[in-house]
Amino acid sequence: MVPAQLTGLLLDLTERAQPLSNTGSLDEYQNHAKELCNSYQLSLQQLQAVRSHCVQLNSACWGELAEAGVVAADVVKTLTALMRYGPVLPACTAAVVYSLLLKAPEAPVHNLLDTSSFAGALQCTKEATTASNSSSSKSSKGKGSSKHPKASQIQKHSQAIAEDSADEDEGPFPGPSTAASNSHLPQFVSAEESEVSTCLCVEALANLAAMAQQVQLRSYGELLQAGLEGCTDLLGCTKAAKVPTSSKGLGLFAGSVSTAAYALLGALFNPRHGDMLDMATMLLPRLTPFMVGAGPVAAAKRSPTETATIRTAALDFVRASYSRHPEIKESVAALVRHICLKAQDKADSRAAAIKACTELVPDLPQWEQEQFVGFVYNLSRAKQVGLRTLSVGLANSLLTNLPEPFTARTFLAAAGVRSSHQDSAPAQPSSDASNLAGAAGCSSVSGSSSANGMLTATPAPTQGRPGSERAVRSGMVQAPWSVVALAVLL
Repeated sequence: MVPAQLTGLLLDLTERAQPLSNTGSLDEYQNHAKELCNSYQLSLQQLQAVRSHCVQLNSACWGELAEAGVVAADVVKTLTALMRYGPVLPACTAAVVYSLLLKAPEAPVHNLLDTSSFAGALQCTKEATTASNSSSSKSSKGKGSSKHPKASQIQKHSQAIAEDSADEDEGPFPGPSTAASNSHLPQFVSAEESEVSTCLCVEALANLAAMAQQVQLRSYGELLQAGLEGCTDLLGCTKAAKVPTSSKGLGLFAGSVSTAAYALLGALFNPRHGDMLDMATMLLPRLTPFMVGAGPVAAAKRSPTETATIRTAALDFVRASYSRHPEIKESVAALVRHICLKAQDKADSRAAAIKACTELVPDLPQWEQEQFVGFVYNLSRAKQVGLRTLSVGLANSLLTNLPEPFTARTFLAAAGVRSSHQDSAPAQPSSDASNLAGAAGCSSVSGSSSANGMLTATPAPTQGRPGSERAVRSGMVQAPWSVVALAVLL
């Protein structure tokens, strides 16, 4: 049997969707949605009760709710309006309620799933983290009150709503708030409200990830795309929220939004939901800013530790995804090229790109490694100085870190190629051949004639997989063209 409080809340949400359903234009819908947000907000006490009752639902309960007049689609309409047009904290509360309904046992997911609603939950999460970061920044500088003279009014208004709800003796589901809207005031949140909003975001993302692990979304192409794109907007939100002391009895979740976003991203990036190569083609390029520039927010606004954390998390996600789904190798190979092309402007970005490529390229099949070497060689001939500089750094890193055919003996052969190149182009630095030898673990390289004696006239292309033996004829080692190409860059 469904608790009366839960039935009452869902019936209320159903009834409040009527004005939203009877709209003929987007402007009319937005006006009704804003009016709804002005007159009605879900409280944390209501959320706590929903959280406790949803886990007890079953198919019979959902049937009972339908007989009582609850319409799942109308409930979602009301929650969507609250998520998209409500103030930060009530919007996050609505997002958690929506995610709890999706996660509930035997829920009519196909009646609850909607692209606009799913994207709305991610949108309010993004807005909440943005408001939270803004609040933290202003608080740390001690300028919050001067820039937001109405901040204290907002805080008093929020406290008044909470006190009114607490005074009403209506059980865990107090009636709707009829207080005046604060949507026209600055979207400033106090430090405590910021922490609560972030905790709600973490919970909503965790619930959506749990739903994505149980429900197949293959027939929801637009929703899946909105989910993947929405998650990438949250990957730079590394702030870890703690449950405020005054809210510890409300069942809030502590944690990091970025960690929860990666969990949801991993749940959506799964073969049960669609073709992995298609999803990878759409998703992986959106991770490039996090691997080379620490995300949409300029790296200069982040601490070095935070920037490194963001880059490492993005790189680890790509490597883990490729390990679980080898069929996306073409997209990973395209990603490393994309990373290089987006990292030419700043030295820090180029260093991050070299690190990312050094981690990803050895995991690719040898044919893809060879193709990437050709790409690096082409970068060295580009007009942009940044790309040429990047190619030299990549060459040195790849020769140092790639497996076969990049072994000590072929390094010496490549050093011979470089030494012979120096004979015809004396303006090149003379230390490059010894650098190659150092990369190979050798203390020095003998004269160019000695190194040339190890190189065949025509470098042979690599055959087989990394680790295969190379033919040795008359004491000479065949240097693969990829090694030769990299050697010429140094």
